[in-house]
Amino acid sequence: MAAIFFNPLTTQTSVAFDTTKKGSDVARALEQRGYQITVPEPVTRAILERYHTAAYISAIETGEPQELAESQNFAWDPHTWTSVTAQCGAMVAAVHAAMRDGRAYALASGFHHASRARGGGFCTFNGVAIAAGEALAAGARHVFILDFDAHGGGGTHDIIAGWENVTHYDLTTAQYESYTPNVPHRRVHVHTATTYIPTVNALLADLDALVEPADVVIYNAGMDSYEGCDIGRLTGVTSDMLRTRDALVDTWVRRHNLKIAACLAGGYQGKNYPNELLIQLHRESVERICAD
Repeated sequence: MAAIFFNPLTTQTSVAFDTTKKGSDVARALEQRGYQITVPEPVTRAILERYHTAAYISAIETGEPQELAESQNFAWDPHTWTSVTAQCGAMVAAVHAAMRDGRAYALASGFHHASRARGGGFCTFNGVAIAAGEALAAGARHVFILDFDAHGGGGTHDIIAGWENVTHYDLTTAQYESYTPNVPHRRVHVHTATTYIPTVNALLADLDALVEPADVVIYNAGMDSYEGCDIGRLTGVTSDMLRTRDALVDTWVRRHNLKIAACLAGGYQGKNYPNELLIQLHRESVERICAD
């Protein structure tokens, strides 16, 4: 079984929101089914400084200036630093485990809207971009970022746009952070549910000629395109469609003998999205990607 990473320090912040809390629920659900969860070390300042500005890192650590410390739309508290470094540490651990063993999953979220110099959209430090950079530093030939969160990953693009050997494909169902990426990166917006799965197939097919065995995939496996999600939904996107999407990614990765590090990404409980379903979808994603 592939490694699954979660650091309970993620929940230390007083912010009570899916981004900071649901990883704990997913970890508990997996443990109840017999899965072992590994507690990773928090990301180090030295790693953060490769991808974010010193001024922004300092703001998250100290709370000053307040506007910058809260640019991800969360109230800052003394445990913010502990929480977000724990989240990113899980993603760094996952990508190293994936490079070693083939696949891994970080029960972490709140990454892809964070740019080099500030946060945004519930995202503080960009664990997706950090994982891509750390994979390259560890010797990956090429990193392919599949961002299938409902919202645009403009923060990721801000960080990785000029890098060689990284390709970022961003599939969105919501207009938040509608940016225009540089070639070879792509942002594809889906307007109707009937085109969601065909678009996933088309994006993966587009990458067929580019990937080589042992290349690394960073998979931002958001569950916020679900039709009941208040933040990101697309009418007609069912839970079964999200399961199909993950199955397509998993099959594609295995067919090409790629390595994959995945994370939870978006997904927000609400009136039409009970927490039980949200956690179930994330759990099933982990089980699919991490299966032997």
